[in-house]
Amino acid sequence: MEARRIAWEAHARERAAWEARAARRRTIESAAAARDAARLDTERRLAEISESLAAAAREVEARRIPPDVLRAAKEARAAAEEAHRAASTAVEEARRAIDRRSALADRLNLLAEEDARLASELRDIGERAAARRAQIAEGRERLETEPARRAELAAAEGERERAERARLAQIEGVARLGERVEEAHRRATRAEAAAAERDRLTREAETVESKAVWLATAFHDAVLTMEKRVLEQAQADFEQTFRRYFAALMGDPDLVAVTDATFSPSAEIRGVATPAEALSGGERTSLALAYRLALSRVVRALGHLRLDTLLLDEPTDGFSPEQVGSMGELLERLELPQVVLVSHERELESIADRVVVVEKTEGTSVLRESGRGDVGPPDGAAPTTG
Repeated sequence: MEARRIAWEAHARERAAWEARAARRRTIESAAAARDAARLDTERRLAEISESLAAAAREVEARRIPPDVLRAAKEARAAAEEAHRAASTAVEEARRAIDRRSALADRLNLLAEEDARLASELRDIGERAAARRAQIAEGRERLETEPARRAELAAAEGERERAERARLAQIEGVARLGERVEEAHRRATRAEAAAAERDRLTREAETVESKAVWLATAFHDAVLTMEKRVLEQAQADFEQTFRRYFAALMGDPDLVAVTDATFSPSAEIRGVATPAEALSGGERTSLALAYRLALSRVVRALGHLRLDTLLLDEPTDGFSPEQVGSMGELLERLELPQVVLVSHERELESIADRVVVVEKTEGTSVLRESGRGDVGPPDGAAPTTG
């Protein structure tokens, strides 16, 4: 009886623990339902964010964002897409964990029913054992007064032993049931850990979402503003440099180089807008050369590039000797390490440090270095000055 009492108390404690776990399981299921709804909303918002990122990427590409800013935006978008994929994987794993938890809950219900059945059988066995003990006591009393009752007493003793063995078997069954309940508890603990991991991943997805929203709104607007300011500054620098270089080549204060919003070059004669087609040959060449030199300077400044060599092919079409000298002075002010001029005009030798003549002999081009006082090359030969 003492052993049965101890077993019954242990069973009562296990049952109370199981009821507490069942209550916690119901709480987890309610929280999981709410998390599932939040997950669906997160997936929808992530899809919208992906579409916004794609649209932002197309708009940024269309607006020709500087390479370093575009590279940062691409990296941020790649990080957001990677976080989106990680969040989707985490959500899928959380869904599988919920399915496993549901299966564990079903098994817990079955174990609870089995526990109730075994408890009922244990009570029945206890009642039968008490009745048998009463019968054995009564039989012993009869045995003392009547030897003929010994056979009945032996039968009752055998029945008692069988009942005791059945009771021990029931106790072992209850112990096995406790082990199964403990295993179910461990599985429920693992399910709770999976749910906690899912919550962590959900919070990370929300963080990624906030970053994606910032990338699609504040960052996008900041990039556009920065691009506008850079372009305005670049155009202002370009126009100033373009006018200065053109004035250095022409030397005419009444003739000013200008550009429109599309960077198309033209000129103003005494304040009157004049298209490039209406200028003379030398003026058009000066306009094109000043435009090329100014554009090269602005691009190098924006990209922090170092230009070691400038190559100009036939840059003096229609130039007067005075303009050739002005071009030489302008190139010297640019302080470039090396300028290579390709032309058929010998006047360029006056501003060159070195002259290389290209001659064709029997279909083969031959190079020879020429001094500034040498006789000009044969017909068809092109001097290359540098």
